[in-house]
Order: sequence, then structure tokens, then C-alpha cells
Amino acid sequence: MKLKWKIALPVLALMLLSTLATTLMNYFITRNSINNIVETIIESNLTTLVSQVERTSKTEQVLFDEMDKKNLALTRAFAEIVRMNAELGTLKPQDAAEFQRISDMLGVSEVHITDDKGILIGGSITGYYGFDFGASEQAAPFLRILNDPSYELAQEPQPNGAEQKLFQYTGTTRTDEKGIVQVGLDAHVIQEFHDLLDIANTASDMLIGSTGRASIIRDGIIVYSQKTEKIGRDCATEEWYRQVSSGRGKTWVDIDGVNFYAGYANTGGMTMLILFPQAEYNGYISPAINSSVIGIAVAVLVTIVIYFLVSKSLKPLAFISAFMNRAGATGDVALRPADVETIERLSQAKDEIGQTINGCAGFVRHVTKIAMELESVAGGDLTGSIEQLSESDTMGKSLNHMVTTLNDMFGDINSSADQVSAGSDQAARGAQTLAQGSTQQAASVEELSASINDIAEKIKENAEIAARTSTLSETIKTNAEKGSRQMDEMTEAVREIDQASQSIGKIIKTIDDIAFQTNILALNAAVEAARAGQHGKGFAVVAEEVRSLAAKSADAAKDTGNLISNSMEKAELGSRIAAETAASLAEIVSGINESTMLINNIAVSLDSESLGVSQINIGIDQVADVVQQNSATAEESAAASEEISSQSTVLQNLISQFKLKSGGGENARRHEPRAALPVISGQPGQPSHASDAGAEFGKY
Repeated sequence: MKLKWKIALPVLALMLLSTLATTLMNYFITRNSINNIVETIIESNLTTLVSQVERTSKTEQVLFDEMDKKNLALTRAFAEIVRMNAELGTLKPQDAAEFQRISDMLGVSEVHITDDKGILIGGSITGYYGFDFGASEQAAPFLRILNDPSYELAQEPQPNGAEQKLFQYTGTTRTDEKGIVQVGLDAHVIQEFHDLLDIANTASDMLIGSTGRASIIRDGIIVYSQKTEKIGRDCATEEWYRQVSSGRGKTWVDIDGVNFYAGYANTGGMTMLILFPQAEYNGYISPAINSSVIGIAVAVLVTIVIYFLVSKSLKPLAFISAFMNRAGATGDVALRPADVETIERLSQAKDEIGQTINGCAGFVRHVTKIAMELESVAGGDLTGSIEQLSESDTMGKSLNHMVTTLNDMFGDINSSADQVSAGSDQAARGAQTLAQGSTQQAASVEELSASINDIAEKIKENAEIAARTSTLSETIKTNAEKGSRQMDEMTEAVREIDQASQSIGKIIKTIDDIAFQTNILALNAAVEAARAGQHGKGFAVVAEEVRSLAAKSADAAKDTGNLISNSMEKAELGSRIAAETAASLAEIVSGINESTMLINNIAVSLDSESLGVSQINIGIDQVADVVQQNSATAEESAAASEEISSQSTVLQNLISQFKLKSGGGENARRHEPRAALPVISGQPGQPSHASDAGAEFGKY
């Protein structure tokens, strides 16, 4: 490759690449910023919709739960009224007026009763008489009450059969005989509350770019869209809906031939959709693309101009290039007459290129002299030197320094060879001692590793036992908590029985009052009959019978009241015993929880100990490996020391072939002191190691 290319190409490439990198970086930064903005717009609006749906669902669920509890309590009260009327003999299933009075008293819209086959035999609406619960999909679930008297049902609000008004029906078992009592309530309040929480109000206020929109889809039908003509559209079979109909995420979709970047989330049976048009997205990206293309075109144009300028400036260097190519290919650095003439012509230029050519010619002459001196050194003559052009003559100084250094070096090598020979002997002895110590260490480490393995096995067994104990404790805790909950439910049932008994007591008091009044009326009738004489005898007989019946009713009411009082006392006793039992179960659950926590802590500690012992065992194995490696290394060191001793003799023979300046070895120690091997104590003239090192050698 020509010099102009070597100079121009890096500069041009660097400039072009820097411009291209800057342009692309600006483009990607702009695109990423736009992407982040679009992502933020979609995600924030989607999160708002999802949060609104979740809040709406939770609020509706709380409302439904409270209404279910209230309505079931009304249904049970209706069942008690039916039972009391049946016991008093006043129950007339087809007396719609009486049932309507009861309905008004309870504050409900409808009341119904059925026989043991689920046929409606009475209630506040005569049009339902004879209705078979089994023939209606809406009413059929109530038939379970006939087989399971403890079962109660509060249906979801739905349109009733007659008026299609939103109603909620609740039902429970009849307490006078086998059958169902049912209560219907107007649920318009729920509908009004649902309308108040409509999430479409939230979606209508959203701003999604300039042309984006929000949509809400339920069961494949668009129930809301900021583009109103889309509302009511069935999209269940369309490809884009299948892409967004489950989970949550973002994707590109094609809706009616228009591409959108869609954020979607599915919750509560609905699909929330945020759509950002690709056309608007591209409109934000286009300016960045245009500026990138212009930047690249300018960079290419500037690159071409710089290339031509560099080519013109580097033409005088062709001579230097040809001369250096010849020198590199043939090793010929001599200046011929033609070369001298060319140098004189080109050196007339006062710029850096002319100066470079003159400098190259002087450099070649100096290299020629140095080559002659190196030839002498190659012949083994280290006594010569070369005249330096200046203090900055690097090659001259280096050559003279090399000759001096070689003299000093070979002198030192002679001296060091003897020290190496002695040192290698001592290293061999030390390596042998180290190998023996390493063998003993390896045996000790193996014994320690076996002991650690035994400990690890014991800890592992203890950890497994603790884990099984923890699992058993969890099972006991679960059963105890279940018993506590069941006891709470029993306590609540006893309380309700007590309340019902109090209500029955009030009703019996009313019956007693009625009997008392009837008795008084009978006495008055008897008095009037006596006054009437012969004509009042028949009336007197009737009055006597009425008074007798009133007395019997009073006695029966008194006996029933006594029985109910006894039942209330027993219910109160049962409630108190159930409360005490629940408290005891709570204390048991607390104790089991504390025991489970302690057992879990023991299991965790044993696992940690097992892991620690395993790590110790791994470390011991690593130590054993290192000891074995040390032993092998020591044996190799001994063999290497033997080899070094023999090679030092060969080295001395080779050095004796060079012709050195007088005092070469002394000059070396004077100009560049070197760290010779220390002498062993008690062996003058022999290379040695420091006494401390010798004392510690073989210790391990």
C-alpha cells in the first residue's frame, strides 16, 4: 500500500466514521427518545385503565357481599315468620295479601314459598303460583336447598322473568316443613352504582398522542372507543384481537389496514386497548432520518477533497519509498551517483519533505560505518569503538554501550557460572527435604478430610430430621387453625339461636295477651247471657267454650315460654362454653406457631452448618492437591538443579572464546552492580541463600 494511502486512509476513515457515528448516534438517540415517550404514553394510560377496573371490581364485590349478608338475614326472618304462622295454624299459602304485608314489613319486593318438590305454592305474587323451580334455569339452583337444608343461596342480580327488572333472589330452607322460602329484592341501586363507576368515563378523558385512541372490549365486542363509530363492533374473530385478547403487553397490530402500536391488558373479563398510530410515530422519526442522510453525504464529500490534497503533498516521497524498498529487499544502503543527484534536487525544497530527504542520506552514511564496526564484533573482537556524531547519536552510543556491556557481561557470566553450580547443588538438597515434608502433610490432610466427611453426614441426617419435624408442625398448625375457625362459626350460630329465641318469646307474650283479652271478652259474654235469661243460654255455652279455649291458650303459651326460657339459658351456656373453647384453641394455635418457628430455625441452622462443613471439606481437598503439587515440584527442582550445574560448565567454555578488554568483570561490577547469589554460612567463596531462608527450608 502506498504512503499516501497509509496517511490518507486513516484520516479519511476516521473522519467518515466519526461523522457517520455522530449522525447515527443522533438518529438512535432521537428514535429511542420517541420510543420512550410513546411507551410512557401507552403504559401510563393502560395502567390508569387497569387500576380503574380493579378499583371498580373491588368496590362492587364489597357491595355485593354486604347485600348478600343482609338479604340472607331477611330470608331467614321470613322463614321464621312462616314457621310461626304454621304452628299457630294461620298459614294460608295462597293469601297473597298477607304475604304482601310480610313483604312490606321486611322491606323486600317479593316473598315466595314452595312445597317439598320445588313447586311455588304461595307468595306475594299470585301470577307465580304453580311455578316449577326445576323448569327455569334461573330458579333451578335453589332446588339444592331441598336436599341440603343447611344450604343458602344469594344469586347475582339479574332481570326477573316478568318485568325484566334487575332483581336479586335469595333462598333458604323452610323451618316448618320441607320446602324453600325465597325473597326477591329490587337491585336498581347496584345498577346505579355500577353506572357511577363506569370506566368509559376515564377512557374518554385520555390523550394518546395527536391521533391515538383508547378502546375497551368485553367478550369480543367493543363497548367503548374514543372513535364512537367503532362501538358495538364484534371483533372476536379478527386476527388483531387474538393478539391482544390475553395477558398484558405491547405489540404492533393491523386494524382495518392501519398499523398501530398497541398496549393491552386483560382483567375482569375485559380487554383494555391503547392504540398509537404508526403514521404519527413515523412523523416523529422522519426528521431524524433526513438529517442523518444529509450528514453522511457531507462527510463523503469532505473525505474526497482531503484525499486529493494528501495525494499531491506526498508525491516527493516516492524517491524515499523506492530507496527504502531497495534497502529492505536487498540490504543495499549505498548511495549511487543517481541517488546523490536526486537528493540534491529534492533537498532544495525548504519544507519538511526536503529536510526529510537530507536527513535520510546522512543517516544512511552513518549506518554504513556502524555496520563495519558490528562486523568486527561478530568476529569476537570486543575491544573496538565508533566515533559518535553527537551526544544525541543513539545508534553510536548504543553500539559503544553494547561493546562495553558485552565486556562486562561476559566477565560477570564467568564469575556467576561458578556460583550457579554451587547453588544448584544446595537447591537439589532443599527440594528433596521439601518433598519428604509434603508427603507427610498429604497423609495428615487425608485423615482430616475423612473426619470432616463423617461430621458432614451426621449434620445432614439431623437437617433431614428437622425438616420432617417442621413439615409435621405445619400440618398440626393448619388443623388447629381450622378447628379455631369452626369454633368461631359455632359460636356465631349459637348467638343467632339466642336472638331467635328472644324473638319467639316476644311473640308468645303477644299470644298470652290475646288469650287474656279473649278470657275477659268471654266473661263479659257470660254476664250478658245471664242477663238475657232463657234466650241467652246458647250464647252462654259459646262464651264458656271461648273462655275455656282462652285459658288453654294461656297455659300453652306459658308452657312454651318456660321451654323457650330454658332453651335461651342453655344457648347462653353453650355460647359461653364455645367462647372459652375458641380462646383455648387460639392459645394452642399460638403455641404451635411458636414451636413451628423454632423448628424451622433449627432446620435452617443445620442446613447452614452442613454447607459450612462441605466448604471446609472442599478447602481440605484443595490443600491436599497443593501439597501433592509441592512434592512433585520439589522433585522437579532437584532434577533441574543437576541440569543447571552441567550447563554452567558449558557456558564457561563458550565465554573463553571472546577477546575482552582488560578488567571486563571489574567494570561490570563497577558500572552496573548485580545481585550475586548469597554465600552459605561456613562456606566462603560458594554462592548461598540467606541464613533465614535456609533455617526455614523443609519446615513444612
